[in-house]
Amino acid sequence: MTTAAPPPDRLAAAAGAPRRYRWVILAVGVAAQVAPAGVHQGLPAIGPELRDRYGLSLAGLGALLAAFIAGMIVMVLPWGALADRVGERVVIGAGLVAAAAPVALATVTSGAVATGAALFVAGMLAASANAASGRAVVGWFAASERGLALGVRHMAT
Repeated sequence: MTTAAPPPDRLAAAAGAPRRYRWVILAVGVAAQVAPAGVHQGLPAIGPELRDRYGLSLAGLGALLAAFIAGMIVMVLPWGALADRVGERVVIGAGLVAAAAPVALATVTSGAVATGAALFVAGMLAASANAASGRAVVGWFAASERGLALGVRHMAT
């Protein structure tokens, strides 16, 4: 069973869905991008608190703050390959729902290493949104509209 998006240049109207449905897909792609971006961009705002809480050096704090994006880097390609096999809905949904647990865990850990590990795993799972939401947008927008659509999606970060 595959739930993959239509191939590029095949608009939703051609598949029988209303043309406006592509804007729903774009909105979902933006929302999927906002969640991981909120974690990634929000961590530096609490950097001083993390530094004090764990007694970190500036380099240690940098490593802790980089854990989330490092996890994303490790998994963005595997998530993309999985999106090609099972579809964007499954990948975005499963990845972001699963990412919530390690993000929550990171808030209650007692050490910097455990917090960093939780953030790394959260980043690995949250990378699903990067890989699959771009694929979904590309599948629903014509080549003449993809630049705008992907630009809107990237604004979420």
